[in-house]
Amino acid sequence: MKEEVPRGHQLHYGFLKDLSSPTSKYVTDFHQNKQELARRLYRFFNQSVFDNQLPADMEISWNKRLRRQAGRTGFGKKNGVPYAVIHISDKICDSADRLRDTLIHEMCHAACWLIDGEADLTHGLLWDYHCAMYNVLVTTAACCTTSFTSQT
Repeated sequence: MKEEVPRGHQLHYGFLKDLSSPTSKYVTDFHQNKQELARRLYRFFNQSVFDNQLPADMEISWNKRLRRQAGRTGFGKKNGVPYAVIHISDKICDSADRLRDTLIHEMCHAACWLIDGEADLTHGLLWDYHCAMYNVLVTTAACCTTSFTSQT
């Protein structure tokens, strides 16, 4: 049975699906290309899921100390202006598909704060809404609720 891809999303779907392919440069040389991939995924998700409502220059950092979570989003205000920082676990996000799934998950947290004004840390209704927008875009990609555990 052939998978249905929404009209106009074939290129986007192909890019996301390619992140699970063993021949993708982002899979074969993940560690060398992970920062480039993170920025490319961020731009793609910001445009297609969040309608460019998140800052184009949001900080995405690789964190060696995150060992029990795949990612974490920090929130705050600087001079009264809300900001968010996404931290990705260097240990747990060790592949292109894990980065893809973790980044959209954390971007949904950031969207709750930056778009809706709520710091939703509990995967509540606002977070569910943003995840649903992603799942509508690419119904066959991994769901936002994907979680990873550290293998020690």
